[in-house]
Amino acid sequence: MRKERFPSKRKTKLDHRGSGPYKVLERIGDNAYKLDLPNQFQVSATFNVSDLSHFDADLNSRTNSLQEEGNDSIQGSSTPLKDKDEALETPRRPITRSQTKGVQ
Repeated sequence: MRKERFPSKRKTKLDHRGSGPYKVLERIGDNAYKLDLPNQFQVSATFNVSDLSHFDADLNSRTNSLQEEGNDSIQGSSTPLKDKDEALETPRRPITRSQTKGVQ
């Protein structure tokens, strides 16, 4: 099938790859579950275990669990640049390895 036939169904690597969480209604055998899906999906509600992923509803969703609890806002003060020389210049072309030595 060509991508032009289904432009609305086109998937990219940055698209969301999951949906949910959904409530498990019943277990069917050793490797299948029936989920409580919205009617708009129009698919079977029975899924194999390999197609599902575990959802952990942990309230502490910090990226680093070793951090102490506290305010997640950015700390510190921002000071405006005084001289034009302090501003960072954006290169107009790719930087070579020898040019990066001068930046450091």
